[in-house]
Amino acid sequence: MNEETNKDRNYLRTLANQFMVMSQKGTVCFYEETVVEDLVDYFIADEKIPVALDLIEWGIHFHPFSSQMIYIKAELLYLNKEYAGALYELDNAVSLNPSDTNSFLLKARILIEMGRYDAAKETLNSMGKLDGSDMSNVHLCFATIYENLDRHDDMFNALCRALEADLDNEDILERLGLCTEFCLKHQEHILFLEKYLDERPYSSIAWYNLGHSYWYTKDYENAITSFEYAFVIDKFFYQAYLDCAEVLIKVGKYQVALSYYEDALVFWPKDGELYTGKGQCLYIMKDYTNALLSFNEAAYYAPDNPESFYGKGLCFMEMTSPMQALEAFNKASRLDCRREEYAAAMGEAYYLMGDITAASDAFNKAIELAPEISEYWIRNITFLMDENRFEEAFDNIQAAFANTFGTELKYCHAAYCFRTGNRQEGLSVLQQAMDENYNMHSSLLELCPDLGNDTEVMGLIATYRPL
Repeated sequence: MNEETNKDRNYLRTLANQFMVMSQKGTVCFYEETVVEDLVDYFIADEKIPVALDLIEWGIHFHPFSSQMIYIKAELLYLNKEYAGALYELDNAVSLNPSDTNSFLLKARILIEMGRYDAAKETLNSMGKLDGSDMSNVHLCFATIYENLDRHDDMFNALCRALEADLDNEDILERLGLCTEFCLKHQEHILFLEKYLDERPYSSIAWYNLGHSYWYTKDYENAITSFEYAFVIDKFFYQAYLDCAEVLIKVGKYQVALSYYEDALVFWPKDGELYTGKGQCLYIMKDYTNALLSFNEAAYYAPDNPESFYGKGLCFMEMTSPMQALEAFNKASRLDCRREEYAAAMGEAYYLMGDITAASDAFNKAIELAPEISEYWIRNITFLMDENRFEEAFDNIQAAFANTFGTELKYCHAAYCFRTGNRQEGLSVLQQAMDENYNMHSSLLELCPDLGNDTEVMGLIATYRPL
């Protein structure tokens, strides 16, 4: 706080104390309107709404024809959730100043709070032609109405109009981005932001939001470029670094992603999420030693983030250290026991350690947490087949089809048939699977490597090969 602001604050504190003393005695000296407004703001900041209401009553007493004093009283009643009283005062304010847009806007907001949307619309429509921030605020009120009614498409359009009327309002930009996530109007969002950026090319938030819509539409290169513009314009745009790196990893540009994590760590050298992202990038690049170092840093700076411990466990698994991996996976699972991938990873570690019972329990836990994900069913079925527990494997196949679906499950079923000697059924199921998705046939060979030498099976696969 600078010296001048501090003096103003001390002056207001003195006036506030004087007012409260005089108010208790029932006599208050005359205050100019500006002084009343400043004192009301002081009491609001101090969370003393009742005192502010007492003050504004004196303000109205001294300035009975001031629409501003009456408007402030309505604001205070609104803050105190006394909506009926607030609406009454706003009608009084409008009678004194029919052109006061603030009174109409506050009335509309109160009506929205009360769920009286038609009345709110009527109030907004009665305001006539406006421009600038006033018009923007009208559209924002409409946006709130549509949001409350779950009409997100209409909300999107209202927010666009609000931003067109007030191009520099970053709050609207952020709200528009969130709305787009609900209504999924990403193509429209892209077209709108491209025009917006012609007017405001240095808006980092607009570039960031544009990046998200490109990301959703799978236009990854433009998403990357948009995120890059966002953090070039604002070098402290933390989330832009993170999201840009994530898209870069998705398209296989690991080295560039790594460089952005490192750039961000210059500004946020103790950020656990950045170290986690860096570790994940290094893990994908198979640099397990440095990945482990990054995950260790992440765990140090963000000990409550399970992803860093999960990453450590994955590194230890690649380093053939299942006991250390299990310790890390256990830590991750204790921090978030609802994550199925942690349970599955624990199963893999137990399996490498030869603890078959614990491995089975862990794989079943993963299925229990995410029965809709076929990957965990397939892993458990494979595990059971490797342990020659074919009856349990078949029960799991049936349960899997009851809970989820997918061609990969059919290839798994075919593998089960071949491994249990049901060759004809295996060929039949294999055909069904290739009818759905030929390109996934390699999963069968992963589950049953010996079939690579089976001329009948390989011949059948060849007949389905696309021309």
